[in-house]
Amino acid sequence: MFHLFLLLLCEMYTFVQNLMIMRKFFFFALILGMGLVFESKAQSRLVPVCRYDGFSSGELKEYRMKFDELLLSDRDELYFAFTVRPSWGAPSSCRFDASTSEFVLQDANENIWFYYFGSHPEYKEEGSPEVEVMEHRCKVSRDAAKCFMNLFFAAVFSSSYTAASTGLDGVTYELFFDRGWYAAEFWSPDEGTNCYELKEVLDKLSAAVRANDTAAIEALLPDVKKLTKVFRNCCQRI
Repeated sequence: MFHLFLLLLCEMYTFVQNLMIMRKFFFFALILGMGLVFESKAQSRLVPVCRYDGFSSGELKEYRMKFDELLLSDRDELYFAFTVRPSWGAPSSCRFDASTSEFVLQDANENIWFYYFGSHPEYKEEGSPEVEVMEHRCKVSRDAAKCFMNLFFAAVFSSSYTAASTGLDGVTYELFFDRGWYAAEFWSPDEGTNCYELKEVLDKLSAAVRANDTAAIEALLPDVKKLTKVFRNCCQRI
């Protein structure tokens, strides 16, 4: 009887051990599966951004205010816009001016964060010059502007927190509209992803505005419409 009890005890111990192994395997598979799901979404959509949340403070808040002052001063007129912020280089912004039907691109000549708030800021003595900003303008048709606005709308509203991708050395693109109340961003996307295609469109748009080349902007519309459908499909899957 005692031997039977020991045998039963050993069997129970083996069962518990197997159960623990299975449990560990289950959690490992769950974590791996979640990682694969998140990775499949990474860079297929943007990450939501709350630019005016009221919670930022200190240097971050001052940086946002200085950035907007220099590159997004006409916030009340921002129908839709985007910014390009290299980790180490000078940033730029591009917005649509509905009053003149123009894209307005502004290039800063310095990295705003390092110039004003870095560990060794260049702008530290009274009388130091402000960061210089060069402005470029390019006329576009209302239909072209509407196509870009539809793209920005679809890209921002399909954004997801699971798509986060960041690093130390790269470029952050931020899209927003309605005076900046709705915004989303992406960082240095991999080739072949939705965000990479969006980056290509934004880079070409920036180059066209700098060259005052309306025809080059109009030539982007097929890609803009195609990409809008892609991001709208992401919205439907949320």
